[in-house]
Amino acid sequence: MNTKKAFYTNSPRTHEKSVGIPKGHIVLNNFLSAPAVVRNELFGHIALANSETGYTERELNVIKRIADLYGLSMERKQMEEALRKSEASLSNAQRISHVGNWDWDIVNNKLKFSEEIYRILGMENQEFGDTNEDFLKFVHPDDELFVQDNINMAIYEHKPYSIDYRLLLLDGSECIVHEEAEVTFNETDQAIRMFGTMQDITERKKVEEAIQQYAYIFENVRIGLYVYYLENLDDDRTLRLIAANPAASDFTGVPNEVILGNTLDEIFPGLREKDIPQTYAEVVRTGQSRVLEDIYYGDERVLENTFSVKVFPLPNNCVGVAFDNITERKKAEEAMVNAKLVAEAANKSKAEFIANMTHELTTPLNAVIGFSEMLMLGTFGTLNDKQTRYANNINSSGKHLLDLIDDILDLSKVEAGKMELHINEFFVSDAIDEVEALMIPIASQKNIDLTCNIDIETPTIKADTIKFKQILYNLVNNAIKFTDQGGFVIIGGKISEDLVHIYVKDSGIGISPEDQDKLFNPFFQADSSSTREYGGTGLGLALIKKFVEMHGGKIWVESEVGKGSTFRFSIPTSLKSTSH
Repeated sequence: MNTKKAFYTNSPRTHEKSVGIPKGHIVLNNFLSAPAVVRNELFGHIALANSETGYTERELNVIKRIADLYGLSMERKQMEEALRKSEASLSNAQRISHVGNWDWDIVNNKLKFSEEIYRILGMENQEFGDTNEDFLKFVHPDDELFVQDNINMAIYEHKPYSIDYRLLLLDGSECIVHEEAEVTFNETDQAIRMFGTMQDITERKKVEEAIQQYAYIFENVRIGLYVYYLENLDDDRTLRLIAANPAASDFTGVPNEVILGNTLDEIFPGLREKDIPQTYAEVVRTGQSRVLEDIYYGDERVLENTFSVKVFPLPNNCVGVAFDNITERKKAEEAMVNAKLVAEAANKSKAEFIANMTHELTTPLNAVIGFSEMLMLGTFGTLNDKQTRYANNINSSGKHLLDLIDDILDLSKVEAGKMELHINEFFVSDAIDEVEALMIPIASQKNIDLTCNIDIETPTIKADTIKFKQILYNLVNNAIKFTDQGGFVIIGGKISEDLVHIYVKDSGIGISPEDQDKLFNPFFQADSSSTREYGGTGLGLALIKKFVEMHGGKIWVESEVGKGSTFRFSIPTSLKSTSH
């Protein structure tokens, strides 16, 4: 049986190759065997035994033909199994690589897809038609003409194509595919079949776009960027520079082409004493970013500068180093600190000077005011009309100058942070009534109607009573001063959301928009003519703005030239004592 040749014998026991019959085997009177052999491969045998008449050459030939057919059948089955396994392997390979293949019978317009293409399209094969037109429905409208042009060139100009285009999937999303195809032709040069492959490259395209974007940033960003590769995770001396952007060369003064490929210690030997290589290697090992501030460095070839450095991990044992030259910023910061110290010293000197000067000025001024009042009272004898007028001018001018000095001193204290708030609880309406009572005689001199419009539900607030009255007094006094004969001034107020809102509205001359921005600056005057006509030092509004801000509030103005002004301020209803 272990042979690839057909034979028969009618005397098995005496056959030359007989080795006897195994124990228990039936007795063989005659025997015929034909092997099933195809291309020298044995698939089995067909054997017959114990014919009543024996076997002949004719019977042997019949069995041989049957064995040949059996061999061919077994070979075909084997090939089909191999093909099935190959197709399964191809399907798995296509699934893994997202590559499918297709076959278009151009003559009959029949299109066949592999399973991976159906996966790319997100559908089952029974959901899809079998013509080229069915497939073209999935091509993005903006790409359809491009795809059709390439198909036409392949068919009519014998040009295989390799293109990228977009598909619109059933769920409304888009995917990008890469397709390669070519056409086969018959003997009359007629296109009969087109074969192609299709690969989903959506993710690859996203990566490529990201790489292009990062490459652009890497080349054009105005911070230095180095990429080091740590060849040995246990040795920070193996940090080797593998990439650098143009800004890095600008910052260090060292051309990138000179240092690329060298180790960190070879490029910047002085950094080891600052533990920089050790830090970079640690970032690679731990995957934790680090920020290094104020790294000062310079050597015989590297420009002396101060850098702010961010170190971040990258894949494959690499580390990114982003650094910015902050030398000028540090110089500016130092200059600002020095300027602040100088300004503080100047302010201190100014405060001391103002305090000394106010003392030196107020002492004689108080004497002048006191003696002028004594003259006016006739303490030293009766004055005539002219003398009385002169004494009155001396007294009023002295008081005006004293008020000015007091304002300068108060402003200086606020700016120096030495002004304190003395908080107590009081009725807002009482404070307003008190200011109104003081201002009514002044308003009456110009026939100005001074009224109050108060809507205060909360009975009391906690604030500095004196400064609150000073704010209101200044605003009302200004309103009367800049309102013509027969005009009006209204004091209004209300409470909302833990704030008290006060306003003073007048029908006066108004303020231009450009002057409103500078109105609360010290010594600002709207113009020289106003100063001559209305008087004033330009300190009042600056001072009350400080008072409002000390309370944690704000003050502003709404005005139109020729139509009057409304000054408003808001402060919290409850404030703790503080100094500014």
